[in-house]
This record gives sequence, C-alpha cells and structure tokens, in this order.
Amino acid sequence: MLGLLVVAGLVTGCTGVSSAPPPLADSTFARVLTDLHLAQSRHRTLANQLDAPPPPRDSIFAHHSIRATAFEATLRHYSRHPGALAGIYQSVIDTLTARQQAARRAVRAASRDSAPPAAAPPP
Repeated sequence: MLGLLVVAGLVTGCTGVSSAPPPLADSTFARVLTDLHLAQSRHRTLANQLDAPPPPRDSIFAHHSIRATAFEATLRHYSRHPGALAGIYQSVIDTLTARQQAARRAVRAASRDSAPPAAAPPP
C-alpha cells in the first residue's frame, strides 16, 4: 500500500521543481517509512489469521511527533525529487533487511537454547 502511495506520488507529482527542503528531515521520513512498512507487514500477517483492520498511520505519526499533513507534503516533495527519494528508500530497505536478519538470528538462538541436550555416548 505504501509503495503504491510513493509510486502514485512520483507519477502525479507537480511539474514545478522547488529547491526548498522537505517538511520532514530525511532521517525522520526514513524512520516513518520503515515503521509504516513494518505495520503493513504485521497487518498482512494478521489478516491471514483474522479480519484485522488496516495499520493505524496516525499512531505511527504520533509516535514520531509528526502530522499527517507534514508526511504527505514530504511525499509530494519527493515526487518532485525522485533521485533523493531513492537514497532514502535504500536506507529504509537496509534497515528492514538488518531487522529481518536480527530477528532470524534471535529465532535460531532461541531454538538452540530450547533444544534438549545431546545424549552422552555410552561408556
């Protein structure tokens, strides 16, 4: 869903190019995008199990102390500067990949810790 928003913003962006900075700092925007992707992923996982509502964007915005209007204005800004968005989005992908790898390591460590001890060889 978020990917569609970004693509729609890139396709329908304004033709005038402004040199003004985006309303949200790049680091804040990247963290918000990361959290939105994680919420969407959780939603897809839960939707397979029960009729879950869509992820709450407003709570993510509140967590980062931003307003929806600032987020949407930042999306519009990057629709006019897709090259800059590519760098930010790469940092989102890198963060998500690192979190996924850390979660996999934690699951493997937990399964090793819970495995029964190996039987001692007979004397």
